[in-house]
Amino acid sequence: MTRFLGCNPSPQDSRDLQLASYLDKPRLIEAIQSPRLHDWAAFPLVSGRLPAYDRDPLYNNVAGCCTFSQGGHWVNLTAQHSGYPHVVTADMVKQAYMSTGYNPITGAGDNGASIREDLLKPWKASGWWGTKLLAYAAVDWTDPEEVAIAGFLGCGTLGGYALPLASQNQTDAKGRMQWTVPAGGFPEGQGPGSWGLHAMYFHGENNGNTWGDEVATDWPWKRQCCFELWFGVLDIMQMGSRAPNGFDWQQLLLDAEARTRQ
Repeated sequence: MTRFLGCNPSPQDSRDLQLASYLDKPRLIEAIQSPRLHDWAAFPLVSGRLPAYDRDPLYNNVAGCCTFSQGGHWVNLTAQHSGYPHVVTADMVKQAYMSTGYNPITGAGDNGASIREDLLKPWKASGWWGTKLLAYAAVDWTDPEEVAIAGFLGCGTLGGYALPLASQNQTDAKGRMQWTVPAGGFPEGQGPGSWGLHAMYFHGENNGNTWGDEVATDWPWKRQCCFELWFGVLDIMQMGSRAPNGFDWQQLLLDAEARTRQ
């Protein structure tokens, strides 16, 4: 399968909401209990079954639409846990990617997309794939507790990663992608960004979905390769009825609405 990249860094914006401003981490860690061990892809549904893993590359095997494809993976897993019949398909991702100027007939305009500008902002304003984003905020990807809490509260995180060539053939004993910093560090010319920039959805602290495949990383790899990370709340999550103590959801919602009007 051909694997395309295509994540453009989101422009710096001092107005971005910061998730840390809405978290009381000690209270949340007590309420959630071991958030760093939580993985939504391995957490049972209400029925007791595990969610069906989303194996569709969601058009990212055709074009550099990883930003939209990973948003689709996020919706598909969140919908399973929320009991909603939302299923994002490759054609739906293609249609969304066309909003950036991409032409699926000629291939022109296949220039990638940024997470905030092309995915999150329109999602908050008008929605994607029958869902709307109620709020989103930047996450400190160097703080493992904040990342774990963000993933628990948002059914995962969306991030931009500068992929190293050294990781292209890194797999575990079962052949699944397992990306780590090689002993002694990345070889010259094979470090972060040498492969390209890619958006990925992580449903656990270090477990994600990209191109419809499972990928696992470790913290040294993420610290060196991540360049932006985002938390969001989809309308299908019904956060208002289940926000845990230590998460100021109502203030985040108010600030998100104010940010939209700026």
